[in-house]
Amino acid sequence: MRLPRFMLKALLVWAARRPNVRVFRLYSLLGRAAVDHGKRDQLLGILEWSARQESRQKPDRALFGYHLAATYGYEQVDLRLTAANGTHRVLREATSHDCARPAVTQVNLSRARADVAQALLDRARRSRERGDLADARRDYRAVIGKREGSTSGKAAHELAEVTDDADEAIELCRTALRFGTELSHKGPSALLAQLLQDSGDTVGAAAARAHLDIPRKLHEADAEAARDYGPGYVERDSDHSMPGFADVFAPLVVAVLRDGEVVEHVRRSAVRAPYDPAGSGRYGCLVLTDARLLFLEERESLACEALAIDRRSVISVRPAEQDERGRTWVDIRSAGGEEVSVRVGRTPDIWLTGLGRHYSR
Repeated sequence: MRLPRFMLKALLVWAARRPNVRVFRLYSLLGRAAVDHGKRDQLLGILEWSARQESRQKPDRALFGYHLAATYGYEQVDLRLTAANGTHRVLREATSHDCARPAVTQVNLSRARADVAQALLDRARRSRERGDLADARRDYRAVIGKREGSTSGKAAHELAEVTDDADEAIELCRTALRFGTELSHKGPSALLAQLLQDSGDTVGAAAARAHLDIPRKLHEADAEAARDYGPGYVERDSDHSMPGFADVFAPLVVAVLRDGEVVEHVRRSAVRAPYDPAGSGRYGCLVLTDARLLFLEERESLACEALAIDRRSVISVRPAEQDERGRTWVDIRSAGGEEVSVRVGRTPDIWLTGLGRHYSR
């Protein structure tokens, strides 16, 4: 077998260090070569070797090489992007044929898509640091087109910061929010508020600034649920690095808001069919805005409403009996034909009175 140059160099180094050098398996040899010789020319050799394995229909070897190049060339964003694209390409080809573990392949393919988007974003940031704004804008737009959740949202926000068109920057900020980007005082909500204020839209600016208050509202709702139903109601993962209720739902809540829509109340909740009082319901976050009643479930991809009722369409709101834990279920019926039962706290008055005048108890 003819070995690539970077592997031959690695063998020579090991032979000099070890009088009785062992012959390693191919994968181990590649790994050690990447670790000991992670310079650019060696990484390029790994990428070239991986591409040859890919062309020879040897996906396992190609994936291994691309993984090594991405891992040990992490700081070289162009090589990491090439490796990520190669991994995605090989996995996409694998999903087009019968495979023994389709679920595993799909998970890996999803991760590969995310890696490509992240590598593109890192290259855009590197170009921006160098002052190459044209290249940065090109890569930012490519990341947005990938529609990879918060990664694409970050790209939209950062592109808004470097664009010269204020109207385009406003739409980019809204795009970033729809992707479920993390909320902060340096995030897209803050930039959107400033842009709208500068354009004279004081109402829209106030609504954008109100986004920053949503994490606090969610934290308070979480604490209220724990007080009402005891510490066992709010399940805590043993791994405290896991995101909490507010961390998960704050960006999702903002993602589904319409332009200018303001959140009034939020809480942990569940929804079920009103004719199924024994059902536990689907769990998530209940949101009352100045225009709608929303229910959101935790999702891996882009946020969307599991329930959305226009407040003006509500024709009936009445509390059902409390369950065994003292939680009140409220039955809601709208002119559009929606019928749903939502779980609220021990005192549902804020929801009963907050849904508007078009209801009867």
